[in-house]
Amino acid sequence: MNYARFFTYFWLSILLFSCSWQGNSTVTNDVVIKVSDYNVIAGVEDVTQPLKNAISAAKKRNANKLVFEPGIYHFKSATAMADYDLLMSSKLHFDTPWGLGAEGYNKSISFNELNNLTIDGQGSTLVFHGLTQAIELISSHNITLQNFTIKWQRPLFSIGTVLIADGNTVSVEFDDIFPVVGGEPVWAYMDYNPQTKKLGVFDDWRIKEPMTFVSPQVLSFKSDRKLPVGHRLIVRHVGNYRPAIHLVNTQNIHFENVTILSAPGMGVIGHNCHNVSFNKLSVKPEKDHLMSTNTDATHFISCTGEISIKNSYFEGMGDDATNVHGFYLSIKKIIDQHNIVAYLEANTQDHLVDIPAVGDKMEYINRSNLSIIGGNIIKKVTAHENREMSIEFSKPLPKGFSANNLLANATKTASLHFANNTVKNIRARGILFQSRGALIENNTFDSTTGTGILIDTATGWMESTGTQDVIIRNNVIKSSGYGDGTYRNASGIAVLTESNQSISGVHKNLTIEGNRIEGVGNRGIYVCCSDNVQIKNNVINNSKPKIFTENTTNLTLINNTGSDSTSR
Repeated sequence: MNYARFFTYFWLSILLFSCSWQGNSTVTNDVVIKVSDYNVIAGVEDVTQPLKNAISAAKKRNANKLVFEPGIYHFKSATAMADYDLLMSSKLHFDTPWGLGAEGYNKSISFNELNNLTIDGQGSTLVFHGLTQAIELISSHNITLQNFTIKWQRPLFSIGTVLIADGNTVSVEFDDIFPVVGGEPVWAYMDYNPQTKKLGVFDDWRIKEPMTFVSPQVLSFKSDRKLPVGHRLIVRHVGNYRPAIHLVNTQNIHFENVTILSAPGMGVIGHNCHNVSFNKLSVKPEKDHLMSTNTDATHFISCTGEISIKNSYFEGMGDDATNVHGFYLSIKKIIDQHNIVAYLEANTQDHLVDIPAVGDKMEYINRSNLSIIGGNIIKKVTAHENREMSIEFSKPLPKGFSANNLLANATKTASLHFANNTVKNIRARGILFQSRGALIENNTFDSTTGTGILIDTATGWMESTGTQDVIIRNNVIKSSGYGDGTYRNASGIAVLTESNQSISGVHKNLTIEGNRIEGVGNRGIYVCCSDNVQIKNNVINNSKPKIFTENTTNLTLINNTGSDSTSR
């Protein structure tokens, strides 16, 4: 007998049995929470409190699945409805910074400090009433959200048909599905051409006086814009109340087959998150609504790891499909060679203070042109009031370091993989990237009023930082860049800085390859303030010129073809 072979088979059998037992143990130990067991019933007036009880049970029992029975679930709190009434009667200002300081806000569903959980809607629709944030995930890890739809019973916008626009007053007959009575605020409005089925070119903001009653469902407001009579008009009553879904300090969050039909702000905001992915995310208008989210579909602030958005659909938003960025910090005071007081000039989109962490690498940035002039590692950071913070660096500051410089966090620079998506008929840019490492491929951008793809960094919004290692390939960009959100007169792709001066090298290592741009007569591709750029094998039609570059070094142009004009 071959004893060596016998013992080999014996221990292998023991190992396989052990693995099999552990696998079966994992299955039998699954903890599934059915929300119906906690009186979360489809069709009832409000399930806010029962769902809180179900989530508490999931946390207490360390559940790995929270399951809805298919159906329609309503979230309708008294405070959310009261705030809605105040806003729609212009007694609550549309630019209230909800979530900043003592400015409270309503929230319907909260997942806090949960791990390894799948939330499965099984095709359910979650309907929210009034002014509320739908879902938040705070300090949670390894969460999957799947198979549900989010919408508002009465979205925070109204849509109607222009009756009069004489240069002084605009009168609109609003559709019955958007009941109005007069007194509603106008945070912004834009027109929609029913013949071309595209958003128009009229776009105005923050009308000082609320709308006035003319007759049932007919309201008027003051405006000097001579809108085409018969055009549809989308009136947003608020810009960024809160996002539909808010992620803060999370890791490994995945969305699968999730739809957002409306939201009184952005669709998803992720702040200080690590790895967020979407597959089959759909942000689109409900039937006859024309608009989905009031502003961005997705937005990511000071994240790490990868933001992945694939096989998704975006339509009807009031702003970008996605924006990935950090924030520049301004310097209030230099204390000594190692210590400064810094502050955040701009409000973040979720009104949370953006504070770097110990160990983060901070780049010194020349405010006038946004170039990198050095860097350091944070040894200690202390937050103060008024968005201020004390920062101690590991190494001494260089001689002549100026308080006029900015700081950019090079550690909080999530990469982006945006692939196989459709972005259609939205106001502003298709996507905006201001971070490090992007692959934007195989997407279609159709009829965005602004530039299809924007690579940027700006002192106005204080959104950072200069990009590196960006690949834009095999995308189709058509009928875009004709209205609001068009940068440097570019329909397809624009790479630039928004600063007082332009200098080469703020953006580095850029490839624009194999894209097809069907322009609207403007520039096809614009590139500025960059170094090591390859633009090759693009087909660019109806663009004058096809390619325009300035303040760019180490530029390679190869085989870019198409009708109208020549490369420059």
